[in-house]
Amino acid sequence: MAIKYTHTTANDRNANSSQNGKVFLLEYGGKGQLWGLPFEEGDNNRWAPVINLKDATILGASDQYIIKANDVEQRMQVVDNSNCSDLPLTAPSQDVPTGITGEVFDIGSMPDMGEDAPSVVDGELTE
Repeated sequence: MAIKYTHTTANDRNANSSQNGKVFLLEYGGKGQLWGLPFEEGDNNRWAPVINLKDATILGASDQYIIKANDVEQRMQVVDNSNCSDLPLTAPSQDVPTGITGEVFDIGSMPDMGEDAPSVVDGELTE
């Protein structure tokens, strides 16, 4: 199903106005399958959408369809290192252990199976 869409800032999840007024021919192919939104190459050869339609955006004229995101990705923003100068990185907030003792990972002794071999190993029946 093809849908003509004209972008507005009000429909953008990130309030990005750079694509305002641009017309896109979107194609809906079923649940989670919406094509036609522009992508651009970002950092580390990673492609990202130029616009992100927010939930409840209405597509279509006579037959109307409502957008709902199946998955949303969030990326950390790049900031200058000078913004980190106030972080207390000189001392740990808790004492650092000087060694790890065996009791930390003690889950008990190995059970004695006797002469019987296990009947299931890694999800596979052995008998």
